[in-house]
Amino acid sequence: MKFVRHPIFEKSKLVFKMSIEGCAVDGRPSRNVVHGNGVDVSLFVEQVIKALYKQLTGSDYTGVIGIYRHAKPRFLRILETDKTAILLGTQRKWLFVDCSKEPILLIFSYAVYGCTKTYCKQIFGKGKDEGNMIIVTGANGKLGRGVVEQLLQRIPAEQIGVSVRDVNKAQDLEDRGVRVRHGDFDDEESLLYAFEGVSQVLLVSSGILGEAGIRQHQTAIHTARKAGAGRVLYTSHMGSSSTSFFSPMILHAATEVLLKESGIPYTSLRNGFYASSLVGLIGEAIKTGEWIVPEDGPVAWTAHSDLAQGAAVLLTKQSWDGPSPNLTASEAIDMEGVAAMVSDIVGRPIYRKVVTDQAYREYLTAQGFPEARMEITMGLFRASRNGDFAHTSRSLADLIGRPPMRLSDFLKVSLSGSEGGF
Repeated sequence: MKFVRHPIFEKSKLVFKMSIEGCAVDGRPSRNVVHGNGVDVSLFVEQVIKALYKQLTGSDYTGVIGIYRHAKPRFLRILETDKTAILLGTQRKWLFVDCSKEPILLIFSYAVYGCTKTYCKQIFGKGKDEGNMIIVTGANGKLGRGVVEQLLQRIPAEQIGVSVRDVNKAQDLEDRGVRVRHGDFDDEESLLYAFEGVSQVLLVSSGILGEAGIRQHQTAIHTARKAGAGRVLYTSHMGSSSTSFFSPMILHAATEVLLKESGIPYTSLRNGFYASSLVGLIGEAIKTGEWIVPEDGPVAWTAHSDLAQGAAVLLTKQSWDGPSPNLTASEAIDMEGVAAMVSDIVGRPIYRKVVTDQAYREYLTAQGFPEARMEITMGLFRASRNGDFAHTSRSLADLIGRPPMRLSDFLKVSLSGSEGGF
């Protein structure tokens, strides 16, 4: 298989002539579209490429045209024949297959989206979702998926797009009408494709710490601005601080600086501490009856579901500028209080055993914690002792129109296996 740049389109670097001995098979239909205006793939390819060709040559193109979203030969399924293949495909499905002895033009959709937008507007006019999409990154994660579910209750599915690393995991969203596209914080081109037609982006923190995480967020913010986003909402944290003992807070603080410097309107969601993290900290204490922890301070443990609802409200009904008030549950609770709750839930005593930081580090080492995770966990306790996660507010309750979930209710659900995780 050999790709040869078509001389007619040399300057555009978009279209390639491909001659192969084979024919693609499997003509399953797809509901996917290539352009945000809802134009069918085959119609899009036919009209856009013919228009480009005529504009550059002055004559009509009568050959076969194909499109494939991944510019990697290993994705092409070929049968050995003496014919030339036309490939009209999407990320996971073939939309249409035909065979011809005519030379074909194969255009990759990343290039189409990134380079021929002007031509698309000339041919089709403004797309129905152009500049009107709410894009949620990290929609395969707990918070991102929760926000999408909340958005689906508020706005039409065609106004929602998700940027995910693994599109297969978001197939259920695509089946419900959500636009699903691959986007990677390490790949600006993929994000530009995922952010096409954006009005607002919910940037869910990548979870990568240090300089690598800051670079990822810088790429996402830059790309959102380049794509024309009117606002970026970022999932920050109530403890955001450049001097925090808890390293994720340093990432959040750095990202907030990037947002401010970008010049784009933004909202930094100062989310309460995710209650699901607490389940991992409890660990084996339910079985042993002894919960070994260092000295700590109160934490406003807050459910993902409440924070997801709050984000959806801000994306659709309200607009805050800059850092938000703390978006937390109504109470901050220390580990002693948590132990008492767990005891009531499981019906037997769970004793909190306070140890020194060094003893806790040795305990975590014995549990097989890697050094990086151990540092993060130790930092959590040090920051909680400093009061970094203790300040609650009514802002989340006012935003979602009800009291946030109480920690005791969350633990009843999560400890039964319905929700949780570290």
